[in-house]
Amino acid sequence: MALIRRDIFFIFAQRHFIYTNVGSHFMGRLFNLTILILISCSSQDRDFQSITFDTSNDFKIINEDSVYNALEGVADFQEIVKITSDTRLISDSDFKQMDEIKFSEARIESDTLDILLYETNSIFDYKYKIKIVDGKFKIDFWYQTTIDTIDREIRTLKQTLILNKREFKKGDEIRGHTEYEGQCIKGCSTDENPIIIKGNFKVKVE
Repeated sequence: MALIRRDIFFIFAQRHFIYTNVGSHFMGRLFNLTILILISCSSQDRDFQSITFDTSNDFKIINEDSVYNALEGVADFQEIVKITSDTRLISDSDFKQMDEIKFSEARIESDTLDILLYETNSIFDYKYKIKIVDGKFKIDFWYQTTIDTIDREIRTLKQTLILNKREFKKGDEIRGHTEYEGQCIKGCSTDENPIIIKGNFKVKVE
């Protein structure tokens, strides 16, 4: 009996050692994964900044609601739309032709509001994206020309957003002012100056 009990004890101890090592290995990997997730979330949080609110500002837009042919100069095509933004490129060493980003749209989904200021013509395609989540925002800007062969990558340096209201729902009109400074880090000339954009906009939430 004593021999059997010693064998049973030995088997139990061996299994306990294996389970303990497997458990320790699993917990170690889980700990490392948790650290990586926290670092990633922290990095994403740094991309978002607090919105400034100014409910008394009209945020007037140059040529607001004027009719504009978005495809002017493209054969006989026409796309008649109304101007809802006068966001302007202030500085860019490569593409001085960039002028206004005239149009806007917005969509809300759960607690996230996505605002897009855009301009598309026969030469350029500009997209100025504002993402709003829980009272904070981040801006991404991207542009491309008809002769580009690779996508550009632009890193945000500074961003500002001022809105005329704190809460949004479908059907609301939002007015605001935005400013952006970014540096092109891919698909640009090596001596390209920082991209600076400023302007007002209005948008109806869909």
